[in-house]
Amino acid sequence: MAPSSPNLTEELSTLRGQRPPKVALHLTCRGCAAVFLIPADGTSLHCPYCQTVNVIDAENTVRRMAPDRILLATIDDAQAADALRRWSEKHRVDASPARLEGVYLPFWTFEITGEIIAPQVRKDPRQPGSDISADILRVSYALKPRPAVAEYLRDLGRLQPLIDRLPLSRSVCLPATHRLPGLLTKVARASATPSAVAFEPVRLNGWPAETYQVSAGEAAAGGRGEAVKWAQRDFGTWFRGRGSYDTSGLMIQDFDLLLIPLWVGEVPRGPNRHAACVHAVTGEVLTD
Repeated sequence: MAPSSPNLTEELSTLRGQRPPKVALHLTCRGCAAVFLIPADGTSLHCPYCQTVNVIDAENTVRRMAPDRILLATIDDAQAADALRRWSEKHRVDASPARLEGVYLPFWTFEITGEIIAPQVRKDPRQPGSDISADILRVSYALKPRPAVAEYLRDLGRLQPLIDRLPLSRSVCLPATHRLPGLLTKVARASATPSAVAFEPVRLNGWPAETYQVSAGEAAAGGRGEAVKWAQRDFGTWFRGRGSYDTSGLMIQDFDLLLIPLWVGEVPRGPNRHAACVHAVTGEVLTD
């Protein structure tokens, strides 16, 4: 992801200043250096990546920003295995050896509002059939005694193009970790983030939860880009024929650090194995 601009960093700092973050203890895995939230019981943590059992002590804990919200897991390991089995039968792959590990992974959510602006798409106003040519001709005819003004009006469309505005309001979700980027981008788009609840450590219910690696500032620029992609998909006709458009009017109204539960594993595809997961809220199987 591209580094955040000073304007974005200031914008996010202002928003977070209005709602200071909570702080939680995090643990660094001794086996693979992944960083996790300390579980509610606070005694040990089993790493889902390297299988190391980490005993929690002061030497391997740090204080970092706590998540704001969490999507509660509703799919257990047996249901996840069944979903993967049905997926493998449909796609004719053998996923029976797949080992699934339940883990909460971090995502940033951004509430983006504002407008995209662009020069109005229309024909040359001097050409018959233009949407504004009739008005310009009518006014210029009335000003025949003043040819300089009439000429100005005839050239108005060319010199000062009218502006089209596309209002936009969109909730965008992006991965807050560098792990499994292709897979987690699909997870972000498939997650119903409004159903998330306020984070409390006890709501992890024994699941490990990885902390964020991508800062909010880093992710914010991607959030705006994702909102524009959504607009292009849903309002394709508005973008048609436009050589350029301005997205500086899109503002981040709010942002949160969100945890999403996944059953993560691998599935075969040809001679290789690829990352896959079962969404622990919807039961959907996603692959990279």
